[in-house]
Formats: sequence, structure tokens, C-alpha cells
Amino acid sequence: MNRAIVRYIKRNYKDLNNDKFFKENSDYIEEHLRYLTFNSPIMGPLRAINKEEFYSLIDEFFKKYYGDSEFIESIDTRILIYSREQLLEFIEYSETMNIEGIMKSRVNISTEECLKLLESFGVFFYPIYEDYWQIHLLDLNTLETILNAVHEYTHKIHYYKLGEEFKNDTDIITEMLAYYNEALFALYLFKNKVVSSSDLNLALSRTEEEIKEEMFYSHICSLINSDIDLPKLNPIAQEGLIKYYKESYFPPKDYSHHLGYALFKEAFFSHKDYTLEEHTDFLKNAMVKRKIKDL
Repeated sequence: MNRAIVRYIKRNYKDLNNDKFFKENSDYIEEHLRYLTFNSPIMGPLRAINKEEFYSLIDEFFKKYYGDSEFIESIDTRILIYSREQLLEFIEYSETMNIEGIMKSRVNISTEECLKLLESFGVFFYPIYEDYWQIHLLDLNTLETILNAVHEYTHKIHYYKLGEEFKNDTDIITEMLAYYNEALFALYLFKNKVVSSSDLNLALSRTEEEIKEEMFYSHICSLINSDIDLPKLNPIAQEGLIKYYKESYFPPKDYSHHLGYALFKEAFFSHKDYTLEEHTDFLKNAMVKRKIKDL
């Protein structure tokens, strides 16, 4: 099993061996994530919300602090929100070649993208043609969906601010900006007394726990260029490695999210005394940076 896993990783992640940025920063990435601390999760369910009630607040937030006025007019045209049931139904239609069902479905992404959305909860599609961006979200029926909408829409603003293809540093910067702006919108909601601090903390801690779970397995990247024996790993690491092997998914592929989150935590808490206006001014300035060292 160990040789098979190593071969699988090398075959599917050989692009990392040619990723100059990853090779130059891999030690920093692993070291930084190893000592990254998280807030203790607040136990309990997130209350159900009516997401439509938040649309005007999101629109107001982006207009006030970023001068962007497209959010609310893009709902149901470029910003599409699907339930789990809709996505699973569409996947079934596609697998059974139910043409009538496919034509009637409002889902307009591939089955592969449906599966990704069920896992990631949100995605910003970079436009192939000028000004043809799209955001797709999974409706979790909680505040987490609202924060995901803010996260993905921040990608949209950054994309047009920077005006060029994202790669290496810019991939990490855009994730840092999106996580940072989630926290700022949470502060905006609290400032406007829309939701309680416990609701916000719970929603934000869900994001932290998801990132933390992925980071726990970040050591798998070391297997790309090593021959570590599976029996030498502790039982939890073995279980995680086998799990990702079976699911054909390994976190190192998505290291820009991991490092982007680490940079968000570092930047946010180094500016913890900022007002909301000062925070957003910092982000607007960061949106035109192309290198992490320039932040």
C-alpha cells in the first residue's frame, strides 16, 4: 500500500515538483502551519437563516467599503445558489442520461463541479471572456453560506483589481483577502446588530475547523519526494493517508488556501486594533499587490 500511495501522489501531483514557488516556500508553509493556533470550536448547531434577508447587507457592505455595486443585481444570474438536493438530483440525471431532467434542472455546471461544490460549498469561476464571472454556492441554510458568498465575491473584486491571471503568490493573496473579508463582514453584521456574537463565532469556527482538518494532513506533501513507510506513521496519519488515497484527493494540491488562511490570521491579528474602515483600507491596498513580500 505504501509504494502504491507514493506512486499515486507522484503521478497525480508531479506538477508540484515543477512548482518553483512551492519548492521555495514548502519549508515555511509546513513550519507556519505546524504552529498555527485556532480558536476553540463553539459546540452547537448554526441556526437556520433566510439568506435573502442578507443580500442587501452584503450589497451595502461592498458598495460602502469597496465601491462595487454588482452584488445584488447578480443574484440568480451570475451568483447561483443550489441546495444539496438540487445538486444530487442533477448528478443522478446526468448519470442516468435523463435528458428531460437535465433540461428542466436549474443546475448549469458539470457533475464534476457539482461534486466539488458539495465539498467546498462555494466557487468563483474566473471569466474565460471579459466580464463573464460566475459564483456558485451550496445553500447550507445558515450564516456560513452568507460568509461563503462574501468570500467568493471578494475573489471577483480582487480579480478585476489586479487585472491579470492568478498564480503562485497571487493565488495565496486572493485567499488571504477572501478569508480576511469574511471576518470583516462578520464584524459589519455585529456592528449593525443583525446577528449575535455567538452566531458569528460559531460560523467562523466552522471555517477554522475545516481548514484545520485539511492542514492536519499537510505533511502528506513530504511523501512526494520520500519513501516514508506507512507503518512508521501513527495510526491517525495512516488512516488519513489511506482515506485520501481512496478518495483520490490530497490537500497539498490546494496549499494556496492553507497558506492564505495562515496569512489572514497573521495579518488580521496584527491589525486587531483597526477600525472596520482601517481594515478595509488595508485590504484595498493589498488587492493591488502581486507578491506576498509586498503586503
